[in-house]
Amino acid sequence: MLFVVIVCILCLFLCCILFLLRKSLCLVTVIGASMTPTLKHGDRVLVFRWYPSGRLQRGQVVVLRATPKHTMSDLGRSTWYVKRIVAMGGDTFTQDTAPYPDAEFDELTRNKAQIDDAGRWHWHISPGHVFVCGDNRESSIDSRIWGPLPTNQIIGIVLGKLPGTSVAPPESSRDIIPYEPLPTGKPAPVFRAETLSGETITSDRYHGKALLLLFIANISLSRQKIPFFLTLAEELATHHVAVVFVLDETRETAHKLIALLPPSQPVLLASRRVHSFFNEYHIIGTPAYCLLDEQHLVRATGFTRLDTATVLAQLEHAAQSDLSQEELHA
Repeated sequence: MLFVVIVCILCLFLCCILFLLRKSLCLVTVIGASMTPTLKHGDRVLVFRWYPSGRLQRGQVVVLRATPKHTMSDLGRSTWYVKRIVAMGGDTFTQDTAPYPDAEFDELTRNKAQIDDAGRWHWHISPGHVFVCGDNRESSIDSRIWGPLPTNQIIGIVLGKLPGTSVAPPESSRDIIPYEPLPTGKPAPVFRAETLSGETITSDRYHGKALLLLFIANISLSRQKIPFFLTLAEELATHHVAVVFVLDETRETAHKLIALLPPSQPVLLASRRVHSFFNEYHIIGTPAYCLLDEQHLVRATGFTRLDTATVLAQLEHAAQSDLSQEELHA
């Protein structure tokens, strides 16, 4: 009888140990190249979840939860990221250049930082927050875009990398910042995407016509800009410039944005989770735009700073430049 009691106690003790280990440790597979060379795509890391908040310090690699408030979607889901803490509450993080091309025109990113006369970007970290970056800064979406994050969004501290690699999905475009926007004067990528009704639209549909692609997502800044974009579309239509909205949404999640757009407005669904449209056009933040001329050469890209006069001037300048080149060759 005593032996049975001892065995039961030992089993209970082992179950408690296993339960605690299961709750305090987890395995995470790294997706993307933002932490190279420290961690590569497919690497597996062991994460300690039950850590005292006072143990957080600069230089630690952590797994954190970026909520829709900090990312490009309001879908109510959060995404896990592996990043390194580079600044703590009370610190100021400084970068000599913008986090990505044209970032100064992206209100959502610019409002989280201060830009001095020399073009340096400064982020002031409040108490109870951390500033995280990927080790591969040129290919990382991190606090330079999100801003400082509350420490309660940190899931755990990375204890180390495990031997071998896991079968990971293809590297995600959400964690890649292009080195530069699409070059002007070069052919735009051919696109193919579906409308909400399921009709497939390709770039050939707009052959021989100037085209303004407006990239938006279900975030507050995009929704605020929609009335302006619709007015812009009406004005450009009188000048034979087509305007197409490209949504970083699926058919199931696009309804909030679709409700703000008239049925006659061309809308394409190209969620970056399943479609390459945003990645091919080097779009990492929304709202953004890409202007193509009649030959579908890229004439301008950027964020929200554009109006009818600017669009027409850019197309006119491109036409004059092409004419000058033709005369020069003649």
